[in-house]
Amino acid sequence: NFTAFRGLRPSNFTAFHGLRPSNSAVFHGLRPSNSAVFHGLRPSNSAVFHGLRPSNSAVFHGLRPSNSAVFHGLRPSNSAVFHGLRPSNSAVFHGLRPSNSAVFHGLRPSNSAVFHGLRPSNSAVFHGLRPSNSAVFHGLRPSNSAVFHGLRPSNSAVFHGLRPSNSAVFHGLRPSNSAVFHGLRPSNSAVFHGLRPSNSAVFHGLRPSNSAVFHGLRPSNSAVFHGLRPSNSAVFHGLRPSNSAVFHGLRPSNSAVFHGLRPSNSAVFHGLRPSNSAVFHGLRPSNSAVFHGLRPSNSAVFHGLRPSNSAVFHGLRPSNSAVFHGLRPSNSAVFHGLRPSNSAVFHGLRPSNSAVFHGLRPSNSAVFHGLRPSNFTAFHGLRPSIFTAFHGLRPSNFIAFRTSRPWTSCPFYSFPRAST
Repeated sequence: NFTAFRGLRPSNFTAFHGLRPSNSAVFHGLRPSNSAVFHGLRPSNSAVFHGLRPSNSAVFHGLRPSNSAVFHGLRPSNSAVFHGLRPSNSAVFHGLRPSNSAVFHGLRPSNSAVFHGLRPSNSAVFHGLRPSNSAVFHGLRPSNSAVFHGLRPSNSAVFHGLRPSNSAVFHGLRPSNSAVFHGLRPSNSAVFHGLRPSNSAVFHGLRPSNSAVFHGLRPSNSAVFHGLRPSNSAVFHGLRPSNSAVFHGLRPSNSAVFHGLRPSNSAVFHGLRPSNSAVFHGLRPSNSAVFHGLRPSNSAVFHGLRPSNSAVFHGLRPSNSAVFHGLRPSNSAVFHGLRPSNSAVFHGLRPSNSAVFHGLRPSNSAVFHGLRPSNFTAFHGLRPSIFTAFHGLRPSNFIAFRTSRPWTSCPFYSFPRAST
């Protein structure tokens, strides 16, 4: 009898107010032109749709927002009904409740445009989404970002299939959403390519297990980290050298983020630039191992270091000596806190580094206790004003100066004569 309804007019809608679920099959042959018949349906009629088939989806093409309550009782088995929905239907979902989330379990990518008009009040609808729904978001626009404001950590898998073109969707995220990313995988890293600095707070709750998500980040994303807190430092534990450019825009206020770095992260700094030096202003001695893998090309990074950073070098190894090849005189104060155990770090110094020692103090003298003869040229440009730095030298150090040139003799005019 379904063909009998083909000529119904909107004014007939009240005729359906008493329909029961067992009547749902009556609508199996409805055409799009009948959609207006449902304009006045009430929530109590929602069960009528329990038996609908995908071929009926076009019937909903003309639905209005005032019909949204009709879907309050929908079941997962009805999800296929939405396969043909169009963007103009998006407002129909404005009144959906969390209990309807299962309805979306069967959605296909071609339905993504349906969400273009969603409002923040709909966010709870997504609480039950499954990873297989991730493709549904492929066409989302930035104006939809507020829809995610209520997402929970259990929804993180929904983003597993996101593409870079979706990055703008996160532009409006709030810090309370950070837990949503707890389950992200490395394959999602490209999603962040378009993030803006205003999103930085979103990462405040990230865990170390998320570090791989950043493997594909680009330098243009560096500003996203401007608001990171020290508690986020573990997030960087899995970073790779190819990520070093991400830090190019970091600011001094981010230095605390590195407080928890491990030696295995040292390669991350291989591409740092001098303009990043201020980032290290807040480093602590416990970070020294991070520099174990530094290369000579990183030396410029230290150009802006301050004396308060000297303890950072307490754990340096001889293999790091080349890192100092490009140091400038203005960095000399950085070494004020060096300890004797650091002396081997200078084993590879070159003459061009001599000016670095111009500001050394007597309390640093023990640093030179382990110097070797091959280092003597490093002192060729020393000035008389720093002779006190050597006040603690021992007889066993004399071979380091064996071939010193005549014009370097003045710094040592107060040296105590070694007994022969």
